[in-house]
Amino acid sequence: MKVHANSFTVSSNTMRDIGQLYFDTYNTTARSLMDSAGLEVARIVGELNPRSICVVCGKGNNGGDGYTAAFYLLQDGFDVCVIEAGEPKTEDAAFYKNRYQHINGVVYSSSEGINKIKSSDCIIDAIFGFGFRGEPKGTELELIQKINTSDCYTVSIDIPSGCHADNAEFTTAVKADLTVALGFLKNANVSYPAYGLCGKIVLANIGFPESIKEEAYKRRSINLINSITAGKVKPEREENSHKGSFGTLALFCGSANMPGAARLAAYGALKCGVGLVNLVADEKTLDYTEQAMAEPVYMVMSGNPEMDKPVNATAYVIGCGYGRDRDDYLKKLLYLADKPVCLDADGINLIADNIYILNKISAEKVLTPHPAEMGRLISKDAKFVQAHRLKVATEFANIHNCVVVLKGARTVIASPDTVYVNTSGSSALAKGGSGDVLAGMVGAFLARGMTPVKAAALAVWMHGTAGDKKAAESGEDSLLPSRLLDT
Repeated sequence: MKVHANSFTVSSNTMRDIGQLYFDTYNTTARSLMDSAGLEVARIVGELNPRSICVVCGKGNNGGDGYTAAFYLLQDGFDVCVIEAGEPKTEDAAFYKNRYQHINGVVYSSSEGINKIKSSDCIIDAIFGFGFRGEPKGTELELIQKINTSDCYTVSIDIPSGCHADNAEFTTAVKADLTVALGFLKNANVSYPAYGLCGKIVLANIGFPESIKEEAYKRRSINLINSITAGKVKPEREENSHKGSFGTLALFCGSANMPGAARLAAYGALKCGVGLVNLVADEKTLDYTEQAMAEPVYMVMSGNPEMDKPVNATAYVIGCGYGRDRDDYLKKLLYLADKPVCLDADGINLIADNIYILNKISAEKVLTPHPAEMGRLISKDAKFVQAHRLKVATEFANIHNCVVVLKGARTVIASPDTVYVNTSGSSALAKGGSGDVLAGMVGAFLARGMTPVKAAALAVWMHGTAGDKKAAESGEDSLLPSRLLDT
């Protein structure tokens, strides 16, 4: 198996375990790995050709990577100095500090050299690594603040100092222009809010052999949904097939005030290959949708969920533009659902006000909230959700045994067993109606028999990729959700 190291992340504990496995299996040492890491950082920074470089080193092994990079950059003739937060606490870091000083490398204490930060052309941030927890304090906090108020090009080693590798959160952290991830990506390299501090990300090969990469992949924390992984999960279409081969999606979407939501959801579903769409809605919604689309089967909602539920449905999308005056109807419908359900918009709002319903639904469930809707589900505000995206999505998925699609930049798709983070999309999708299209796409892949988490991940990636293509054609401001999937 060829492992693509840019398609997944590892946790901090896994990174430690993988490192130890590498040492034991290949009879090498942490010092040797630090040397490889520092050499790669030096190579990448050297290609930037900065006039002067200030390496800011912490007390742990991330600082050791910094001393090593400083050593190689000085050897290559660059103007280099080191500012240290304090004496190295590990033998390996101390070894590389001494080696750097042995070739007349300059080391300043934080108080002596802090002004060097502002006068340098490039800063290498080697204060904290993937093992950091808590909040920066004292000297380290002062150094981080000094870096952030400088105008220097900043390169962080592994993750920006102050970020938590696993939950991608921070209180105060370095804002980098470039982050050199060592060996494997960490969660903070791929998910907001920490991702927003990473700048450009380069994944450095520090010498792990294929067997170690395979082991890391087995223990992965997050799957990145990109062109490589999307191609692996996308269902094939057999030549000898018919519309029944690709499922039937029942849409309970749209209302007199929001009929467009039904049209957009149906459009998203049909563009993703579902065999048949049944739209169950009020007459105004049906009349509006029929004017634009001939493909769905239109069913006037009777108000009795037992009569309205299509007998041949293989999945449901419930809630897009449905309004809140049908809550009792939707509640009964959810209890009757016997095939996978995608809940969006007012379906989510119903759950937020009656969270007990979620655990009474026997069918598999996908929820597609934006941050404000997610906040309502957990009785928090959108700001809290955005500061804790991975934690919020994964905890909710585990507690309620469902798939959560937490929309936004770098959408998180979480199930009790698997987490995906999307790599496509842009602010072009930040428009009313985009979410309705996505719900229809998720529903289509559910109806076609995909597992809920893979259906959601594939839909999110295709949705984002379509947005990127359309934005490239007409600009991010001009993208219309009703034309999102047109080719």
